[in-house]
Amino acid sequence: VSGGQQQRAALARALAPDPDVLLLDEPLSALDALVRVRLRDEIRRIQQLVKTTAFYVTHDQAEALAIADRVAVMNQGRVEQLDQPPQIYDAPATRFSAGFVGNRNALEVAPHAGRVRVGELFDIPVPAPGHGPVIAFFRPEDVVLMKNGLGESLRVEQRMFQGQMSRLSLQGEIEGQPIRFYADLPTREVLHVTPGEQLRVSVRAEHVRAFPAEE
Repeated sequence: VSGGQQQRAALARALAPDPDVLLLDEPLSALDALVRVRLRDEIRRIQQLVKTTAFYVTHDQAEALAIADRVAVMNQGRVEQLDQPPQIYDAPATRFSAGFVGNRNALEVAPHAGRVRVGELFDIPVPAPGHGPVIAFFRPEDVVLMKNGLGESLRVEQRMFQGQMSRLSLQGEIEGQPIRFYADLPTREVLHVTPGEQLRVSVRAEHVRAFPAEE
């Protein structure tokens, strides 16, 4: 039988005794991408159907966010954050959670006058009392193209096609400081973009999360 069929049989054996709790440790790690997605959705459907509490361990963030009612982000045996998937993704509670979930860019910034500002990229309030530098996190999909001279002009290092979205590696200087980060933009908007070209971009400030660098 195939790997996917083996995993389905193992799930059936685990459910047959009608357990109070179902423990799943990386159940899909050995499967190819297409079977993995199909079986992930099937596990979720069955779990909702039988109403059995399940603990599901995985290193695949998309898998965890898709299948869980609540997600625990673990760091060296300690729970960094326990919340519903949308909150885990949009409102990280700690610096580790912000850097681990969502594939965020991270920029170290020295606050000034109670603000965390990186040129014309973004400008947000300092998240907590303190005078030291902070790490500002934002996701590649929170980068937006700008027109009419707005935003910051950065050079495209690479363009990586990812289907509906394309990932651009951007680099340059902002107020004398070197900067590099990724931007995920709709492929149809950046089909014409080539490495070496300058783009003007900004970041959705409402999605930037900052934490003390010394946390």
